[in-house]
Amino acid sequence: MKKMFRNILLFAALIFIPQIIMGKENAALKCLFSKSEMLQPTSNVAPILVATGNQFFCPGTSAKIVSTMTITDPDDTGIDAIYIQISSGYDIGDLLTLTGTHPNIISAWNSTTAILTLTGVSGQPTYTELISAILDIEFSTSSPNPSGTRNFSISVGQANYLPSNGHYYLYIPNIGIKWSDAKIAAQNSTYYGLQGYLATITSAEEAQIAGEQTTGAGWIGGSDMGVEGTWKWMTGPENGLVFWQGNFTGFTTNFAFWNTGEPNNNVDEDYAHVTASGVGIRGSWNDLSDTGDVSGAYQPKGYIVEYGGMPGDPILQIATSTSLTISSITSTTNSTRCGTGTVILQAISNTGTVNWYDSPTASIPIATGNTLTTPSVASTTVFYAAAHSPGCIDITRTPITASVTPKPILTVTSPYYMCDETYTVIDVQTSAGVMFWYENATDTNPIFWEHISLCLTFIKILCIMPKQTTMVAYQTESQSS
Repeated sequence: MKKMFRNILLFAALIFIPQIIMGKENAALKCLFSKSEMLQPTSNVAPILVATGNQFFCPGTSAKIVSTMTITDPDDTGIDAIYIQISSGYDIGDLLTLTGTHPNIISAWNSTTAILTLTGVSGQPTYTELISAILDIEFSTSSPNPSGTRNFSISVGQANYLPSNGHYYLYIPNIGIKWSDAKIAAQNSTYYGLQGYLATITSAEEAQIAGEQTTGAGWIGGSDMGVEGTWKWMTGPENGLVFWQGNFTGFTTNFAFWNTGEPNNNVDEDYAHVTASGVGIRGSWNDLSDTGDVSGAYQPKGYIVEYGGMPGDPILQIATSTSLTISSITSTTNSTRCGTGTVILQAISNTGTVNWYDSPTASIPIATGNTLTTPSVASTTVFYAAAHSPGCIDITRTPITASVTPKPILTVTSPYYMCDETYTVIDVQTSAGVMFWYENATDTNPIFWEHISLCLTFIKILCIMPKQTTMVAYQTESQSS
Protein backbone atom coordinates (compact mmCIF):
# COMPACT_ATOMS: atom_id res chain seq x y z
CA MET A 1 0.00 0.00 0.00
CA LYS A 2 2.81 2.40 0.93
CA LYS A 3 4.58 1.62 -2.34
CA MET A 4 1.38 2.37 -4.30
CA PHE A 5 0.94 5.71 -2.48
CA ARG A 6 4.55 6.69 -3.29
CA ASN A 7 3.95 5.85 -6.94
CA ILE A 8 0.86 8.10 -6.98
CA LEU A 9 2.82 11.00 -5.48
CA LEU A 10 5.63 10.45 -7.96
CA PHE A 11 3.11 10.48 -10.82
CA ALA A 12 1.59 13.72 -9.51
CA ALA A 13 4.98 15.35 -9.22
CA LEU A 14 5.90 14.39 -12.77
CA ILE A 15 2.71 16.08 -14.03
CA PHE A 16 2.47 19.06 -11.65
CA ILE A 17 6.05 20.37 -11.48
CA PRO A 18 6.48 20.96 -15.22
CA GLN A 19 3.05 22.63 -15.34
CA ILE A 20 4.05 25.05 -12.57
CA ILE A 21 7.24 25.89 -14.44
CA MET A 22 5.14 26.63 -17.52
CA GLY A 23 2.64 28.75 -15.49
CA LYS A 24 -0.18 26.21 -15.78
CA GLU A 25 -0.62 25.27 -12.13
CA ASN A 26 -4.46 25.58 -12.29
CA ALA A 27 -4.61 22.99 -15.08
CA ALA A 28 -2.40 20.71 -13.02
CA LEU A 29 -4.62 21.05 -9.95
CA LYS A 30 -7.63 20.11 -12.04
CA CYS A 31 -5.92 16.84 -12.87
CA LEU A 32 -5.80 16.00 -9.16
CA PHE A 33 -9.01 17.49 -7.74
CA SER A 34 -12.59 17.84 -8.94
CA LYS A 35 -14.26 21.27 -9.11
CA SER A 36 -16.13 20.64 -5.87
CA GLU A 37 -12.80 20.19 -4.11
CA MET A 38 -11.35 23.42 -5.45
CA LEU A 39 -11.03 26.27 -2.93
CA GLN A 40 -13.85 28.71 -3.71
CA PRO A 41 -13.69 32.48 -2.98
CA THR A 42 -15.90 33.62 -0.05
CA SER A 43 -18.23 36.66 -0.19
CA ASN A 44 -17.67 39.65 2.09
CA VAL A 45 -19.59 39.36 5.36
CA ALA A 46 -21.62 42.43 6.34
CA PRO A 47 -20.59 44.00 9.66
CA ILE A 48 -22.83 43.90 12.73
CA LEU A 49 -23.43 47.22 14.53
CA VAL A 50 -24.78 47.39 18.09
CA ALA A 51 -25.24 50.57 20.13
CA THR A 52 -26.87 51.44 23.44
CA GLY A 53 -27.75 54.80 24.91
CA ASN A 54 -31.46 55.64 25.14
CA GLN A 55 -31.45 58.60 27.53
CA PHE A 56 -33.17 61.85 28.50
CA PHE A 57 -31.90 65.11 27.07
CA CYS A 58 -31.61 68.33 29.06
CA PRO A 59 -32.60 71.39 26.96
CA GLY A 60 -29.84 73.97 26.80
CA THR A 61 -27.09 71.34 26.94
CA SER A 62 -25.39 68.81 24.65
CA ALA A 63 -25.38 65.04 25.13
CA LYS A 64 -23.58 61.98 23.79
CA ILE A 65 -25.89 59.94 21.53
CA VAL A 66 -24.46 56.53 22.51
CA SER A 67 -23.26 54.94 25.73
CA THR A 68 -21.65 51.88 24.14
CA MET A 69 -20.81 50.95 20.56
CA THR A 70 -19.49 47.79 18.91
CA ILE A 71 -18.81 46.79 15.30
CA THR A 72 -18.23 43.13 14.59
CA ASP A 73 -16.77 42.15 11.22
CA PRO A 74 -15.03 38.79 10.73
CA ASP A 75 -13.28 39.67 7.47
CA ASP A 76 -12.52 43.42 7.59
CA THR A 77 -10.80 45.79 10.03
CA GLY A 78 -12.35 49.00 8.74
CA ILE A 79 -14.79 50.60 6.31
CA ASP A 80 -14.83 53.69 4.09
CA ALA A 81 -17.48 55.62 6.05
CA ILE A 82 -20.03 55.54 8.85
CA TYR A 83 -23.25 57.57 8.65
CA ILE A 84 -24.97 58.93 11.76
CA GLN A 85 -28.40 60.43 11.16
CA ILE A 86 -31.19 62.05 13.17
CA SER A 87 -33.64 59.59 11.66
CA SER A 88 -36.85 60.87 13.27
CA GLY A 89 -37.88 63.91 15.26
CA TYR A 90 -35.41 66.14 13.40
CA ASP A 91 -36.05 69.86 13.84
CA ILE A 92 -34.37 72.96 12.47
CA GLY A 93 -31.60 73.89 14.88
CA ASP A 94 -30.68 70.29 15.70
CA LEU A 95 -26.99 69.44 15.31
CA LEU A 96 -24.65 66.45 15.57
CA THR A 97 -21.02 67.28 16.39
CA LEU A 98 -17.88 65.16 16.66
CA THR A 99 -16.08 66.14 19.86
CA GLY A 100 -12.75 65.03 21.30
CA THR A 101 -9.53 64.31 19.44
CA HIS A 102 -9.65 61.94 16.45
CA PRO A 103 -6.66 62.67 14.20
CA ASN A 104 -7.54 60.06 11.56
CA ILE A 105 -11.27 60.91 11.27
CA ILE A 106 -13.01 63.67 9.27
CA SER A 107 -16.65 64.58 10.08
CA ALA A 108 -19.08 66.37 7.77
CA TRP A 109 -22.58 67.55 8.81
CA ASN A 110 -25.45 67.87 6.30
CA SER A 111 -28.35 69.88 7.73
CA THR A 112 -30.72 68.80 4.93
CA THR A 113 -30.38 65.07 5.46
CA ALA A 114 -29.46 65.45 9.17
CA ILE A 115 -26.49 63.13 8.58
CA LEU A 116 -23.02 63.36 10.13
CA THR A 117 -20.58 61.40 7.94
CA LEU A 118 -17.35 59.99 9.36
CA THR A 119 -14.54 59.19 6.92
CA GLY A 120 -10.77 58.75 7.09
CA VAL A 121 -8.23 61.55 6.69
CA SER A 122 -6.26 59.36 4.27
CA GLY A 123 -7.50 55.94 3.35
CA GLN A 124 -9.96 53.70 5.12
CA PRO A 125 -10.40 54.31 8.87
CA THR A 126 -10.32 51.31 11.18
CA TYR A 127 -13.35 50.16 13.13
CA THR A 128 -11.49 51.01 16.33
CA GLU A 129 -11.05 54.60 15.18
CA LEU A 130 -14.67 54.86 14.06
CA ILE A 131 -16.05 53.43 17.32
CA SER A 132 -13.97 55.93 19.31
CA ALA A 133 -15.39 58.76 17.20
CA ILE A 134 -19.00 57.56 17.47
CA LEU A 135 -18.69 57.51 21.27
CA ASP A 136 -17.76 61.22 21.13
CA ILE A 137 -20.65 62.41 18.92
CA GLU A 138 -22.93 64.86 20.73
CA PHE A 139 -26.43 66.15 20.01
CA SER A 140 -27.46 69.74 20.68
CA THR A 141 -30.21 72.05 19.51
CA SER A 142 -30.65 75.79 19.20
CA SER A 143 -34.44 75.47 19.29
CA PRO A 144 -35.81 77.67 22.11
CA ASN A 145 -38.45 75.10 23.11
CA PRO A 146 -37.33 71.64 22.00
CA SER A 147 -39.68 68.74 22.58
CA GLY A 148 -40.27 65.12 21.66
CA THR A 149 -37.74 62.37 20.96
CA ARG A 150 -34.76 62.29 18.62
CA ASN A 151 -33.93 58.88 17.15
CA PHE A 152 -30.41 58.37 15.82
CA SER A 153 -29.33 55.75 13.30
CA ILE A 154 -25.74 54.60 12.84
CA SER A 155 -25.17 52.81 9.55
CA VAL A 156 -22.39 51.57 7.28
CA GLY A 157 -24.32 52.47 4.12
CA GLN A 158 -25.44 55.73 2.54
CA ALA A 159 -29.14 54.85 2.64
CA ASN A 160 -31.24 56.56 5.31
CA TYR A 161 -32.21 54.08 8.02
CA LEU A 162 -35.51 54.30 9.92
CA PRO A 163 -35.29 52.41 13.23
CA SER A 164 -39.06 52.13 13.75
CA ASN A 165 -39.54 49.82 10.76
CA GLY A 166 -35.96 48.73 10.01
CA HIS A 167 -36.17 49.97 6.39
CA TYR A 168 -33.60 51.85 4.31
CA TYR A 169 -34.27 54.71 1.86
CA LEU A 170 -31.93 55.75 -0.94
CA TYR A 171 -32.37 58.56 -3.45
CA ILE A 172 -31.07 57.72 -6.95
CA PRO A 173 -30.47 60.78 -9.17
CA ASN A 174 -31.60 60.28 -12.77
CA ILE A 175 -32.84 63.41 -14.52
CA GLY A 176 -35.82 62.84 -16.78
CA ILE A 177 -36.43 59.21 -15.85
CA LYS A 178 -40.01 57.97 -16.35
CA TRP A 179 -42.03 56.61 -13.44
CA SER A 180 -42.41 53.25 -15.22
CA ASP A 181 -38.65 53.00 -15.76
CA ALA A 182 -37.91 54.06 -12.20
CA LYS A 183 -40.23 51.32 -10.92
CA ILE A 184 -38.27 48.68 -12.86
CA ALA A 185 -34.90 50.11 -11.85
CA ALA A 186 -35.87 50.15 -8.18
CA GLN A 187 -37.10 46.56 -8.13
CA ASN A 188 -33.93 45.43 -9.92
CA SER A 189 -31.73 46.93 -7.20
CA THR A 190 -30.57 45.42 -3.92
CA TYR A 191 -28.97 46.83 -0.78
CA TYR A 192 -26.87 44.34 1.18
CA GLY A 193 -29.20 41.66 -0.16
CA LEU A 194 -32.46 43.56 0.52
CA GLN A 195 -34.91 43.79 -2.39
CA GLY A 196 -35.56 47.33 -3.63
CA TYR A 197 -38.82 48.98 -4.70
CA LEU A 198 -40.12 52.53 -5.24
CA ALA A 199 -40.75 53.90 -1.77
CA THR A 200 -44.18 53.40 -0.17
CA ILE A 201 -44.60 56.11 2.45
CA THR A 202 -47.13 55.17 5.12
CA SER A 203 -46.30 57.43 8.09
CA ALA A 204 -45.17 60.95 8.94
CA GLU A 205 -41.71 59.79 10.03
CA GLU A 206 -41.31 57.89 6.74
CA ALA A 207 -42.34 61.05 4.88
CA GLN A 208 -39.68 62.98 6.75
CA ILE A 209 -36.78 60.58 6.22
CA ALA A 210 -37.71 59.57 2.64
CA GLY A 211 -38.87 63.03 1.52
CA GLU A 212 -37.66 65.94 3.61
CA GLN A 213 -34.30 64.37 4.52
CA THR A 214 -33.31 62.97 1.11
CA THR A 215 -30.81 64.60 -1.20
CA GLY A 216 -33.29 65.13 -4.01
CA ALA A 217 -36.90 64.90 -5.16
CA GLY A 218 -38.21 62.05 -7.21
CA TRP A 219 -40.66 59.26 -7.93
CA ILE A 220 -42.35 57.15 -5.24
CA GLY A 221 -44.54 54.07 -5.69
CA GLY A 222 -48.04 55.60 -5.75
CA SER A 223 -50.37 55.70 -8.77
CA ASP A 224 -54.04 55.96 -9.79
CA MET A 225 -53.46 54.51 -13.27
CA GLY A 226 -56.13 51.84 -12.69
CA VAL A 227 -59.05 54.01 -11.56
CA GLU A 228 -58.80 57.79 -11.69
CA GLY A 229 -58.77 59.21 -8.17
CA THR A 230 -58.11 55.86 -6.44
CA TRP A 231 -54.48 56.11 -5.43
CA LYS A 232 -52.72 52.87 -4.56
CA TRP A 233 -49.21 51.84 -3.68
CA MET A 234 -48.02 49.84 -6.69
CA THR A 235 -44.77 48.53 -5.22
CA GLY A 236 -43.28 46.81 -2.18
CA PRO A 237 -45.10 45.08 0.68
CA GLU A 238 -47.98 47.60 0.40
CA ASN A 239 -48.63 46.79 -3.27
CA GLY A 240 -52.37 47.30 -3.90
CA LEU A 241 -53.05 49.30 -0.72
CA VAL A 242 -55.36 52.29 -1.34
CA PHE A 243 -53.99 55.39 0.38
CA TRP A 244 -56.08 58.20 -1.17
CA GLN A 245 -59.53 58.67 -2.72
CA GLY A 246 -60.35 61.66 -4.93
CA ASN A 247 -58.50 64.77 -6.02
CA PHE A 248 -57.09 67.48 -3.73
CA THR A 249 -60.44 67.56 -1.89
CA GLY A 250 -60.28 63.80 -1.27
CA PHE A 251 -59.49 61.80 1.85
CA THR A 252 -57.27 59.05 3.22
CA THR A 253 -57.90 56.26 5.71
CA ASN A 254 -54.17 55.54 5.96
CA PHE A 255 -51.52 58.20 5.38
CA ALA A 256 -50.94 60.73 2.61
CA PHE A 257 -48.80 63.84 2.31
CA TRP A 258 -49.98 65.71 -0.78
CA ASN A 259 -48.81 69.24 -1.46
CA THR A 260 -51.42 72.00 -1.31
CA GLY A 261 -53.87 71.62 -4.22
CA GLU A 262 -52.65 68.13 -5.11
CA PRO A 263 -53.41 65.71 -6.63
CA ASN A 264 -55.03 67.69 -9.43
CA ASN A 265 -54.69 65.33 -12.45
CA ASN A 266 -53.40 68.11 -14.67
CA VAL A 267 -53.03 66.53 -18.14
CA ASP A 268 -53.43 62.87 -17.19
CA GLU A 269 -51.17 62.84 -14.12
CA ASP A 270 -51.29 59.35 -12.61
CA TYR A 271 -48.00 58.96 -10.73
CA ALA A 272 -46.80 60.21 -7.32
CA HIS A 273 -43.68 62.29 -7.00
CA VAL A 274 -41.96 64.00 -4.06
CA THR A 275 -41.91 67.72 -4.85
CA ALA A 276 -38.73 69.61 -5.59
CA SER A 277 -37.21 71.83 -2.93
CA GLY A 278 -38.98 75.19 -2.83
CA VAL A 279 -42.24 73.87 -4.30
CA GLY A 280 -44.88 74.10 -1.59
CA ILE A 281 -44.58 71.97 1.54
CA ARG A 282 -41.13 70.42 1.87
CA GLY A 283 -41.16 66.69 1.19
CA SER A 284 -44.82 66.66 0.10
CA TRP A 285 -46.24 64.87 -2.94
CA ASN A 286 -47.43 65.92 -6.38
CA ASP A 287 -49.00 63.93 -9.23
CA LEU A 288 -47.25 63.89 -12.60
CA SER A 289 -47.57 62.07 -15.90
CA ASP A 290 -45.28 59.11 -16.53
CA THR A 291 -42.71 61.43 -18.12
CA GLY A 292 -43.23 64.59 -16.07
CA ASP A 293 -42.16 67.94 -17.47
CA VAL A 294 -39.14 68.20 -19.78
CA SER A 295 -37.53 70.83 -17.53
CA GLY A 296 -38.07 72.89 -14.41
CA ALA A 297 -39.40 72.01 -10.96
CA TYR A 298 -41.75 69.31 -12.28
CA GLN A 299 -39.13 67.47 -14.30
CA PRO A 300 -38.29 64.12 -12.62
CA LYS A 301 -34.84 64.35 -11.03
CA GLY A 302 -34.61 60.75 -9.83
CA TYR A 303 -36.41 58.23 -7.67
CA ILE A 304 -36.52 57.05 -4.06
CA VAL A 305 -35.85 53.35 -3.40
CA GLU A 306 -36.99 51.64 -0.22
CA TYR A 307 -35.39 48.43 1.07
CA GLY A 308 -36.94 46.17 3.68
CA GLY A 309 -40.06 44.15 4.37
CA MET A 310 -39.96 41.97 1.24
CA PRO A 311 -40.23 38.15 1.34
CA GLY A 312 -36.80 36.50 1.41
CA ASP A 313 -34.96 39.58 2.66
CA PRO A 314 -31.95 38.71 4.84
CA ILE A 315 -31.80 39.77 8.48
CA LEU A 316 -29.20 42.52 8.70
CA GLN A 317 -27.52 44.47 11.48
CA ILE A 318 -25.67 46.96 9.33
CA ALA A 319 -27.41 49.77 11.24
CA THR A 320 -28.22 50.38 14.87
CA SER A 321 -30.07 53.11 16.73
CA THR A 322 -30.34 55.07 19.97
CA SER A 323 -32.58 57.89 21.16
CA LEU A 324 -32.65 61.01 23.29
CA THR A 325 -35.98 62.01 24.82
CA ILE A 326 -36.36 65.66 25.73
CA SER A 327 -37.77 66.13 29.21
CA SER A 328 -41.29 67.51 28.99
CA ILE A 329 -44.61 67.84 30.77
CA THR A 330 -47.07 65.60 28.93
CA SER A 331 -50.35 66.61 30.63
CA THR A 332 -51.63 69.15 33.14
CA THR A 333 -54.77 69.79 35.17
CA ASN A 334 -55.73 73.32 36.20
CA SER A 335 -58.14 73.83 39.08
CA THR A 336 -60.57 76.44 40.46
CA ARG A 337 -61.86 77.25 43.92
CA CYS A 338 -64.31 79.73 45.44
CA GLY A 339 -62.75 82.22 47.81
CA THR A 340 -59.41 82.10 49.59
CA GLY A 341 -57.79 78.70 50.19
CA THR A 342 -55.61 75.97 48.73
CA VAL A 343 -55.93 74.50 45.22
CA ILE A 344 -54.88 71.07 43.96
CA LEU A 345 -52.98 71.10 40.64
CA GLN A 346 -51.67 68.13 38.66
CA ALA A 347 -48.94 67.49 36.06
CA ILE A 348 -47.39 64.40 34.48
CA SER A 349 -43.93 64.24 32.87
CA ASN A 350 -42.22 61.79 30.55
CA THR A 351 -39.35 61.53 33.06
CA GLY A 352 -41.59 60.42 35.95
CA THR A 353 -40.55 63.37 38.13
CA VAL A 354 -42.22 66.78 38.32
CA ASN A 355 -40.76 69.79 40.16
CA TRP A 356 -43.08 72.68 41.06
CA TYR A 357 -42.11 76.36 41.16
CA ASP A 358 -43.92 79.55 42.11
CA SER A 359 -42.26 81.57 39.33
CA PRO A 360 -40.74 80.85 35.89
CA THR A 361 -37.25 81.76 37.15
CA ALA A 362 -37.24 80.44 40.73
CA SER A 363 -34.22 78.25 41.49
CA ILE A 364 -35.70 76.16 44.31
CA PRO A 365 -38.82 74.03 43.77
CA ILE A 366 -41.67 74.41 46.25
CA ALA A 367 -42.72 70.77 45.83
CA THR A 368 -42.01 67.55 43.91
CA GLY A 369 -44.55 65.07 42.58
CA ASN A 370 -47.44 64.81 40.14
CA THR A 371 -49.77 66.71 42.51
CA LEU A 372 -49.30 70.12 44.08
CA THR A 373 -51.44 71.42 46.96
CA THR A 374 -50.82 75.13 46.67
CA PRO A 375 -50.33 77.53 49.53
CA SER A 376 -53.45 79.49 50.43
CA VAL A 377 -54.26 81.86 47.55
CA ALA A 378 -56.75 84.71 47.58
CA SER A 379 -56.65 85.41 43.84
CA THR A 380 -55.86 83.55 40.63
CA THR A 381 -52.20 82.45 40.73
CA VAL A 382 -49.94 80.72 38.19
CA PHE A 383 -47.58 77.94 39.27
CA TYR A 384 -44.98 76.19 37.10
CA ALA A 385 -44.27 72.49 36.54
CA ALA A 386 -40.99 71.15 35.14
CA ALA A 387 -40.14 67.64 33.98
CA HIS A 388 -37.00 66.83 35.93
CA SER A 389 -34.13 64.56 34.92
CA PRO A 390 -31.15 63.89 37.21
CA GLY A 391 -28.34 66.28 36.40
CA CYS A 392 -30.61 68.64 34.44
CA ILE A 393 -31.56 72.22 35.26
CA ASP A 394 -35.33 72.74 35.03
CA ILE A 395 -35.21 75.32 32.24
CA THR A 396 -38.47 74.50 30.46
CA ARG A 397 -41.47 75.10 32.73
CA THR A 398 -45.15 74.71 32.00
CA PRO A 399 -47.59 77.24 33.55
CA ILE A 400 -50.55 75.76 35.44
CA THR A 401 -53.26 78.01 36.81
CA ALA A 402 -54.93 77.96 40.19
CA SER A 403 -58.05 80.05 39.56
CA VAL A 404 -59.82 81.77 42.44
CA THR A 405 -63.38 83.01 42.06
CA PRO A 406 -64.20 85.74 44.61
CA LYS A 407 -66.70 84.54 47.20
CA PRO A 408 -70.07 86.34 46.72
CA ILE A 409 -71.14 88.84 49.40
CA LEU A 410 -74.81 89.21 50.39
CA THR A 411 -76.19 92.52 51.59
CA VAL A 412 -79.52 92.23 53.41
CA THR A 413 -81.51 94.14 56.02
CA SER A 414 -83.40 91.96 58.49
CA PRO A 415 -85.94 91.45 59.95
CA TYR A 416 -88.87 92.47 57.77
CA TYR A 417 -92.39 92.87 59.16
CA MET A 418 -95.73 92.13 57.60
CA CYS A 419 -99.36 91.87 58.66
CA ASP A 420 -101.23 88.59 58.80
CA GLU A 421 -102.19 87.11 55.47
CA THR A 422 -100.45 89.77 53.44
CA TYR A 423 -97.42 90.01 51.19
CA THR A 424 -94.07 91.66 51.77
CA VAL A 425 -90.94 92.29 49.74
CA ILE A 426 -87.47 91.36 51.00
CA ASP A 427 -84.62 93.32 49.40
CA VAL A 428 -81.31 91.37 49.06
CA GLN A 429 -78.18 92.32 47.14
CA THR A 430 -75.39 89.93 46.04
CA SER A 431 -71.98 90.83 44.63
CA ALA A 432 -71.88 87.90 42.17
CA GLY A 433 -73.17 84.50 41.34
CA VAL A 434 -76.53 82.82 41.91
CA MET A 435 -78.82 83.53 44.88
CA PHE A 436 -80.57 80.55 46.52
CA TRP A 437 -83.47 80.88 49.01
CA TYR A 438 -84.24 78.41 51.79
CA GLU A 439 -86.93 78.15 54.45
CA ASN A 440 -84.39 77.39 57.22
CA ALA A 441 -80.66 77.23 57.85
CA THR A 442 -80.35 73.46 57.40
CA ASP A 443 -82.39 72.89 54.23
CA THR A 444 -80.47 71.52 51.24
CA ASN A 445 -83.13 72.16 48.63
CA PRO A 446 -83.79 75.82 47.80
CA ILE A 447 -87.37 76.97 47.45
CA PHE A 448 -86.27 79.03 44.43
CA TRP A 449 -83.18 80.75 43.01
CA GLU A 450 -82.34 83.86 41.03
CA HIS A 451 -79.32 84.36 38.79
CA ILE A 452 -77.60 87.71 39.12
CA SER A 453 -77.24 87.95 35.33
CA LEU A 454 -81.04 88.24 35.08
CA CYS A 455 -81.04 91.34 37.28
CA LEU A 456 -78.19 93.39 35.95
CA THR A 457 -80.40 96.47 35.61
CA PHE A 458 -81.37 96.34 39.29
CA ILE A 459 -79.36 97.26 42.33
CA LYS A 460 -81.43 94.86 44.43
CA ILE A 461 -83.26 91.62 43.74
CA LEU A 462 -86.89 91.97 44.75
CA CYS A 463 -88.18 88.71 46.08
CA ILE A 464 -91.93 88.49 46.95
CA MET A 465 -92.68 86.17 49.84
CA PRO A 466 -95.95 84.17 50.03
CA LYS A 467 -98.74 84.95 52.48
CA GLN A 468 -97.88 83.98 56.06
CA THR A 469 -99.97 83.76 59.22
CA THR A 470 -96.96 83.14 61.49
CA MET A 471 -93.42 84.46 61.78
CA VAL A 472 -91.04 82.80 59.26
CA ALA A 473 -87.25 83.22 58.93
CA TYR A 474 -85.99 82.76 55.38
CA GLN A 475 -82.32 81.90 54.66
CA THR A 476 -80.41 83.00 51.55
CA GLU A 477 -76.97 82.30 50.11
CA SER A 478 -75.09 83.24 46.97
CA GLN A 479 -72.86 80.86 44.99
CA SER A 480 -70.40 81.40 42.16
CA SER A 481 -69.61 78.67 39.68
